Amino acid sequence: MARQRLRLSVCKGPDCRRGGADDLQRTAADALSGDAASGCELVRGGCYGLCELGPNVVLRTAQEGDADPLWPGHYRLLHLPGERHYWRMDAERMRRLVGEIRAGSAEPAPDLLCPPAGRPEGR
Repeated sequence: MARQRLRLSVCKGPDCRRGGADDLQRTAADALSGDAASGCELVRGGCYGLCELGPNVVLRTAQEGDADPLWPGHYRLLHLPGERHYWRMDAERMRRLVGEIRAGSAEPAPDLLCPPAGRPEGR
């Protein structure tokens, strides 16, 4: 059975970048390199508007609108089934997340998820 295609987005808003998002992107790229079997594509996210929680990373299954640069999923949480928002990410947490994705975990790194109570109202 083939794995679902996943998209791992690293927020590139100014606050997340100041918090190390560019390094996170490189860490994830290194951890995913040479592993097409994971079915995980690393992409640049826009600002999710959750600056105080960053650096932010979003994992979701690939969607039809992914190729459209203006698709809302590139810059906001969509609350789709299986969408996962990771907060306060650093290199160690990113390596762990990618390792669990590569291992095929259906629920990668659940303890790194942002709890709904931690998100600003309406997100």
